[in-house]
Amino acid sequence: MNKPHMIQSGDGLGSGVILLLLCLCLPTVAFGQQLRFESAGLLPVGNGPTGLAASDFDADGTVDLAVSHVFDNAIVLLHNDGSMGFSLGQVIPTPLNPGALTAADFDGDGDDDIAAICRGANSVIYIENMGGAVFASPVIIPAGLDPVNLVAEDFDSDGDIDIMVLNNLTNQLTAIENDGTGSFTVLGSSFIGILPTAIAFGDLDNDGDRDAVVSLGGQNVVLVLQNSGTALVPAGTFATGLFPVSVEIVDLDHDHKLDVVTANPASDDVTVLFNSSGSQISFVPPVSIMASDAPVGAKVLDHDHGLGYDIVAVNFDGLNISLMNNDGVGGFSAPQNIYLGLNPISVLVADLDNDFDDDLVVANLTSNDISVLRNTTPVPVYPGTNEDLILSSGVNGATPSSQDTIKEVHELDMVTVELLSPNGTFDGVLSGIGAQAFLPAFPPLQPFPNLYLNDFGFGAIVLQTAGLAPGGESFTFQIPPATITLSVMLQGASLTPTATNGIIALTDAHELRIRN
Repeated sequence: MNKPHMIQSGDGLGSGVILLLLCLCLPTVAFGQQLRFESAGLLPVGNGPTGLAASDFDADGTVDLAVSHVFDNAIVLLHNDGSMGFSLGQVIPTPLNPGALTAADFDGDGDDDIAAICRGANSVIYIENMGGAVFASPVIIPAGLDPVNLVAEDFDSDGDIDIMVLNNLTNQLTAIENDGTGSFTVLGSSFIGILPTAIAFGDLDNDGDRDAVVSLGGQNVVLVLQNSGTALVPAGTFATGLFPVSVEIVDLDHDHKLDVVTANPASDDVTVLFNSSGSQISFVPPVSIMASDAPVGAKVLDHDHGLGYDIVAVNFDGLNISLMNNDGVGGFSAPQNIYLGLNPISVLVADLDNDFDDDLVVANLTSNDISVLRNTTPVPVYPGTNEDLILSSGVNGATPSSQDTIKEVHELDMVTVELLSPNGTFDGVLSGIGAQAFLPAFPPLQPFPNLYLNDFGFGAIVLQTAGLAPGGESFTFQIPPATITLSVMLQGASLTPTATNGIIALTDAHELRIRN
């Protein structure tokens, strides 16, 4: 086979450019698919597993786990073999009662470190990843009385990741500043509200900076702290269920505004606050979704390749997790329960087997194990017309493949796509490779119940058009910086009356999932 003719970015565009319309880049997804998880293992891990964090700690291309053990006073590393098989890694001794933890690159060396609450020692610990998932001894940082939760966030906008801690019994928020090397300074504490339990950051008012939401268990509300550009300023409290203990921030109804989700163990429900902000941050009245018994955490995931982010709640007394399917506009199904170990206390969402969907890990406090759940939802297929026309794609120098049609990419990655007619059917024919960006797909395109055209698709272009050369054409481009998660659909086409349908031949489409 001849080497494909190379066309670099910008070549081949001009008066010959055509726009490939609705026949190009229409994703096919199954609507309303329900439970699609299977157990990938129940792993004994030690006494009182409580906190969970995920990162590729050893830089081998797979997501590993860190688990805190409140009764063993240790954090345990579990190495992933890429197929959700986990082996014991380093056991890191900690001060008294480690709980909530997070993974982030605190020292700017390119790998993720760990920070964790040690509630019984009134401290936060910073544990540096020395490389290859070999961790240094914990550095103890005083964090005030009764620290209960933390978040890693660049709250001073200086380019490094700082830490904020919630102090439950003293009703305070403690700010801990990072100098960029993993050296921390406690700036001080301030009153935040009665019994704070969780904190999350997101741009609630779409002004380009990140605001904060704090759940206040003693007040049955969340407190919003609006980022003025120089400070976090209280912007109101908003009602939730009883004793909210977790906060998630995500757009659930496709209106380009971030909504808020809390888990409320005293009312056995999950609260969704839909964002109605203009210049001031505001929410419509809270929506309650019943879970099981005592939900102590809620996360968002897309478990069914469906219409947007779904919700998973972990139910401490129910001994299960509850899944609520999103209908694409913020309506949720009744909970579907998966029973696990004894007293599940936290849930983590991550792609653990590199198949581009969300798997689950649940820490079971009383049975001293973690449940690993594999997402088995079928991967979406984007079919072409199955003629003598093939599209291949590769990232950062990898050999382009026609079989691996879904790829995760990041900003500034280099993507190569190749268009080829192996049998020469379309050689010399006007051909192109189309690209279009999509946010999560909805609503259904009637009368095809499994076919979705995203109303928010944008940027439909043809990367190159020419008479297809013998041996194919190749095009290389760079993923631009992006501030939102989206997908780019690529599909090759040849316009010719000799196509089976008399108009156009299409390759199978490829999806580039941009994750930054």
